Amino acid sequence: LHTLLIHITDGESFDIVNATEDWNGLEGWRKLSRRWDPATAGRKRNLLRQIINPGRCKLADLQGSLERHELLVQRYERTRDAQGNHNKIQDDLRLAALTAMVPEDIERHLLLNDARLSTYELARVEVVNFLESQHGRKLRDAWIQKETRAANSDAMDVDRFQHKGRTKRKRKS
Repeated sequence: LHTLLIHITDGESFDIVNATEDWNGLEGWRKLSRRWDPATAGRKRNLLRQIINPGRCKLADLQGSLERHELLVQRYERTRDAQGNHNKIQDDLRLAALTAMVPEDIERHLLLNDARLSTYELARVEVVNFLESQHGRKLRDAWIQKETRAANSDAMDVDRFQHKGRTKRKRKS
C-alpha cells in the first residue's frame, strides 16, 4: 500500500506518505485521510447546511441531485457527535429538503399528498416514479416519431419508384 501511495501522490500528499516510518501504508493512508478529510465541526456544519438547504433544481437534473443529496446524507451520518455516537438526519428534515429540491409542480404534488407521503422514503419513491414515467414518455414519443418518419420515408420512396417505372414520355419531334 505504501508503494502504491508513493506512486499516485505528489506534492504535500507525497511528502506525508514518504514521511511515514517503516513503509507503513496504512499509517500513510490514515495521515492522508486526516489531512484531506478532517472531521472538524466546521466541516460537519457545512455538510449539514448543504443537506438541509439543497436548492431547487430543474427536472432534467433532479435524478442526479437526488443521488448527490443522498451521498451527502450518508457522509454526514458517518460522522460522530461529541459522545462518539453517529449523527443522524431526522426523517422530517430529509423530507423538507426533498420538497425544497424538486421543481415547483412536483413540490405542489408532494404538499397536496402530504398525508399519503408522510415519510422521506415514500416521497422519494413518488418523485422517482414520476421521473421514470417522464423518461418513459419521452422514449415512447421519440420512438413514435422515429416510426412515423420511417413510415413516411418508405411511402415516399415506394411512390417515387412506382412513378418512374409507370410512365414513359414521348419526345416531341
